[in-house]
Amino acid sequence: MHKVKPYLYSLHPLNIAHRGGMGLAPENTIFAFEKAVSHGSEVFELDVHATRDREIVVIHDDTVDRTTNGSGRVKDLWLAQVKQLDAAYHYTADDGRGFPLRGKGLRIPTLKEVFQAFPDCRINIEIKQMYPGFEQKLRASFRNVLWKIRF
Repeated sequence: MHKVKPYLYSLHPLNIAHRGGMGLAPENTIFAFEKAVSHGSEVFELDVHATRDREIVVIHDDTVDRTTNGSGRVKDLWLAQVKQLDAAYHYTADDGRGFPLRGKGLRIPTLKEVFQAFPDCRINIEIKQMYPGFEQKLRASFRNVLWKIRF
């Protein structure tokens, strides 16, 4: 019999916001995670990639093309370039008839920003791209927000 890890233990089904509740808001944005919390989510599932300068950012795809007004692979862009992109550019709640959050300042967050904004939330992180030393950088992100984790 498998033991349930304390991280996943709950007396009721967990409300997990996949990509921050991607159907409710532009995926993997602080705005999406805020909306997920307001809908009762207890756990965030998010994806991370590293930028050219090895900063950890929260984005599902290996390119910024599908979700932003930019183009290119995350690993080829500097964090400063990623932070200029509109993370809500392609978001639509009505099959493309309108883009209500375009130009409203939604950005691709760093993992650190998510930790700082939601220090009490459980977060399931899917690592999409690795480089030598990535694990150490990820651990440092946890330590920097006073989280204790076990690998």
